[in-house]
Amino acid sequence: MKPIAITAVLYSGFVSSDPWSPAIDGILAYWHMREKLGPDEFSIRQGHDYQMEPVDDLPLEKIVHGGAWWYAASSPIYKAQATVQRHLHRRFDQTHAEKYLPEGSKKIMTKAGAYKNARMVASQIITNRVTWHVIGDREEIERLLKQCHHIGGRVGAGFGRVRGWEFAVGVADLARTARPLPAAYAVENGIEGVEMEWGIRPPGRIAANSFHCVMPAPAHSDL
Repeated sequence: MKPIAITAVLYSGFVSSDPWSPAIDGILAYWHMREKLGPDEFSIRQGHDYQMEPVDDLPLEKIVHGGAWWYAASSPIYKAQATVQRHLHRRFDQTHAEKYLPEGSKKIMTKAGAYKNARMVASQIITNRVTWHVIGDREEIERLLKQCHHIGGRVGAGFGRVRGWEFAVGVADLARTARPLPAAYAVENGIEGVEMEWGIRPPGRIAANSFHCVMPAPAHSDL
């Protein structure tokens, strides 16, 4: 495994609610597990956290410390031209309701529950390139990312479109340290930052992957 700089060339930017996302190990895990499980089983597990387990077989170097492990994969590095608030609107779809709701349904709640109407805010970061540094198997990483055409949040609304992927020689130190790290490991290595609970490996939202972490200052670049 070698240091690799992975760059997503974007059309107009991506949506994220924090400076440490999207995580490249999470992107790779998504496509790896979709291949491994098949689209149907993968979709079922995506909707049920209790069925998810840490993805431990990605083509990335693992770092092990004190019983915890995570991947050598940096947080995203980019230069934001602007951050724009976008509003998305979800409305009850009567046509779909007539096709898919059980017979006998007489009332549909649109003020609460699964069919609630909503106005949602998304923060779009305007940038044309995002880079991550990893240590891994370049051939396998390239193969997985060929399937990935969007990054970040709200991809269903069209955000985060990827124009193409670029690969170059990366920086091993950035891959290992420029990312959220378990606090004990960060202290031993003299890394400082804001401390918070964070999912250090994919899928980040399950409890088994959440640790008390030091969050390094977001990296900025003139990419």
